Amino acid sequence: MIYTITFNPSLDYIMHVDCFEEGETNRSKQEEIYPGGKGFNVSTILSRLNLETTALGFVAGFTGEEIVKELTPSGRWKSAHAQSGNSDVCFFSPHEVTNAAAISR
Repeated sequence: MIYTITFNPSLDYIMHVDCFEEGETNRSKQEEIYPGGKGFNVSTILSRLNLETTALGFVAGFTGEEIVKELTPSGRWKSAHAQSGNSDVCFFSPHEVTNAAAISR
């Protein structure tokens, strides 16, 4: 069993757009939401390699509830320490035309 801990978890929100234009309204053609944070990412890869892993971490608010909800069905999530406030949401938009990416937090 490999235990991982994430001290600063987030929801990684990925928006796919045809062409990102800074300062303009950009419409996404697809969105994906994943629990993020180094420990969660390591547990995800370990479980894909069929290794037994348990993710531990600190979560807060409605974003923390979503992180737990996303990780629980996979069996990777075991314990959370609730904090006040909200866990982070990280927005990521890969540019399909230029292969560049825009990231904000």
